[in-house]
Amino acid sequence: MFLFFTPYTFFFMCFYFLFLVFMITCSNFVIFWVFMEFIMLIFMGISYTLFLNNFSSLILYFLLQTVSSFRILLFYLYPNSLLFSLFVVIKLSMFPFHFWFLNICYRFPNFVLFLSSSFHKVPVFLIIILFKPVFNLSFMMVSTILTVVLSGFIMLSSVDFRSVVVCSSVGNNSWFFLSSLLDLFSFILFFSIYCFFLFLLVSELSIFTKPLITKISRGRLSLFYYIIFLRGLPPFPVFFAKMFVLFSLISKFDMIVYLSLFIFSSCLMLVGYVYSVSKYFIHIYSSQSYVLI
Repeated sequence: MFLFFTPYTFFFMCFYFLFLVFMITCSNFVIFWVFMEFIMLIFMGISYTLFLNNFSSLILYFLLQTVSSFRILLFYLYPNSLLFSLFVVIKLSMFPFHFWFLNICYRFPNFVLFLSSSFHKVPVFLIIILFKPVFNLSFMMVSTILTVVLSGFIMLSSVDFRSVVVCSSVGNNSWFFLSSLLDLFSFILFFSIYCFFLFLLVSELSIFTKPLITKISRGRLSLFYYIIFLRGLPPFPVFFAKMFVLFSLISKFDMIVYLSLFIFSSCLMLVGYVYSVSKYFIHIYSSQSYVLI
């Protein structure tokens, strides 16, 4: 499980979620943006209470997020659809700017990895839902599709589950974006289901610090179940949440071509999950057999 909370961490988390709730009710974009930057500072405080090393990764994350946030403010007040979309993509670490997130967040502690992969992305999607900014939909849809494709390819070459989780976080930005095109309810529904299973999965990543011959059955099988749940295979809740998003988009927008390509691309992520699970369990049980022999 997660190795937290210090009293400072709990204090920061209370303000973090308080600001998030306030942002949902905010109707002024400038005030919203100010609170988004407060949340960034609180995230840094939370991370600082949990980091034991790799502060350079945290500072780099802060700089990239802050610069992209300022540009989002600038191109919202002085509309430029392509540049606004570009910096949204950078902030969300979607294609072609996904590698910075993969390299930085891999070193994050488990709880910070969970937070950066879930709640810390919410303000950007709230901008799309609440303020209806002018953005380039074609550019965003191409980025959405290629993000899923690249995440799937990277997962196929991943050597451990932490990198798989980070790649999955990048790939699921595409689903977050699609749900944000609908309404607040659709986004919160999908986001809540996804975060629940992501929390269960990330909380089990500490298994990798244990010897291979310990907790083989229960702990590692639970990890396998959480991955299947998170991937969205039927009949698990994430699958129905994704189907709800897809059917709602089809009924609301004329995006059949984009969505068809997106569904085809999502299959590659499924292959990446299955391949990673297969490699891991082959390694686990072959190592166990070798030790027993």
